[in-house]
Amino acid sequence: MRICLIALLLCLPFNSLAQERSQAMSQTELENAVRQEVEDLHAFFVGWYNGDLPESAYETAFLAKLDSGFTIIMPSGVELNYDDLRRMARK
Repeated sequence: MRICLIALLLCLPFNSLAQERSQAMSQTELENAVRQEVEDLHAFFVGWYNGDLPESAYETAFLAKLDSGFTIIMPSGVELNYDDLRRMARK
C-alpha cells in the first residue's frame, strides 16, 4: 500500500497550496493525507455519478484539487485540460 500511495502522490498534479503543505509534513502524515485525498475523490465520484451531489461539488470537491495546468488523455486519445473539465460539469 505504501508504494501505491507514494506512486500516486508522485503522479498527481497538485496545486501550489498542496505542494506547500506536503513539504511541511512527515512521511506518515503525507501518506495519510494522500490516502484521504484518494478516499475523498472516490466518494466524490460515487456521489457525482449517483446524482447525490449539488452541481457546486464539481468545482469544490474535484476541480479545486487539480492544478490549472492539469491535462488528461482519455482512452479514446482525446486530450482534456483543466478548462475542458470545467466546461463539462453536468452537461
